Amino acid sequence: WQVGALRAFQRASWNVSSEGRKATVTISTAGGDLVGNIQRWRDQVGLPRVDSAEVQKSIQELTMGKAVGKYVVLQGPEGNNAPQSILGVIVSALDEQWFFKMQGDSTLVAGEQANFEAFVRSVQFP
Repeated sequence: WQVGALRAFQRASWNVSSEGRKATVTISTAGGDLVGNIQRWRDQVGLPRVDSAEVQKSIQELTMGKAVGKYVVLQGPEGNNAPQSILGVIVSALDEQWFFKMQGDSTLVAGEQANFEAFVRSVQFP
């Protein structure tokens, strides 16, 4: 992971690449409700919107110190030229809503999933 340039709302950014495949990992803070943010991520990887109950079923929990993040794994359709995936965690801590997100080439993201999860778990909110 190489440090990347920051964009609006981002607190940190890394570029990940391997064998010509690329992804980014970001930490940001922003607002919005849980379901709405996950729906937006679904849009970003080319998945159709689903109802709130389906979104809730896709959420796993990931412990980050005393905080519990809401974690989703979203893989875009295989028929795309270069399918995209998102690993995303949303956690409320320190009076803010934090977003930990890896987005990019599906093969690379799948190969980095364990590293992403370990990284997110290493963040210990009080």
